[in-house]
Amino acid sequence: MDSGTSPANSKKSKDDENVDVEAAAKSNLLTKLTIPMLKDYCREKKLKASGTKKQDFIDAIQSHLDIGKQQMFVAVKKTFVNYFKNNNVCYPVKSSVKTYA
Repeated sequence: MDSGTSPANSKKSKDDENVDVEAAAKSNLLTKLTIPMLKDYCREKKLKASGTKKQDFIDAIQSHLDIGKQQMFVAVKKTFVNYFKNNNVCYPVKSSVKTYA
């Protein structure tokens, strides 16, 4: 028997079973998970990925949890706030105007 084909190498590690995919998704850490972890989560939740690549599983999970849109909104909001802040521009904040001097 080859040392590279031992049964121990082909089994899932215990870490694979204890991963909180939803927490990883909310923390924007899905890219850190392995494809088998993502695939297992999709199978458990009966999600259909559009392909077999890692990003396909990530997209399916984010869509299921409605996280991709939330993260994109927060990123866009931060970009606009930083732009206004760095360029000393006024912008409306809760029916008042906030300036940075």
